[in-house]
Amino acid sequence: MLSMKAIMYIANMILTKCLALGVLTGAVLYAAGALSGNAVAFQGGCAVDFDRDRLDDLALLVRRDGLVELIVLLHRESGYDGRVLYRGKEGNLLVSCRYAKIITSTAAGKGSSSVPIAINGMVVALAQPESSETLFYWRRDGFEEVQISD
Repeated sequence: MLSMKAIMYIANMILTKCLALGVLTGAVLYAAGALSGNAVAFQGGCAVDFDRDRLDDLALLVRRDGLVELIVLLHRESGYDGRVLYRGKEGNLLVSCRYAKIITSTAAGKGSSSVPIAINGMVVALAQPESSETLFYWRRDGFEEVQISD
């Protein structure tokens, strides 16, 4: 198990390398605070293959300017393709990655019902303890978002 210091060092090295190679888009760089000069705090992350191309992708939960952002860096042969999956107010959020065969959406809202969704792949979970959990999973050409608890 890596220490938090080691994880932060690795995340910083990856972001630094991506910046040096110019493989991150301007939108993702701005989202991460890299272009504004603001401090960015790494809160957690994981490395798994979301899009099933046999290359490990990165999910990073970062904090800056009172916001929390979940950024996924999809590993490509030419570098990384960044996507911001979540941006919201700073809070006690946790990120994790895990395998899911089938997930069931929550029955939140009037008239809504739970719906099972076949995934059979890796998901990134964004959870607030004692509250909600949202899963993001890869479907064809992009990520889908599913609320699994409220």
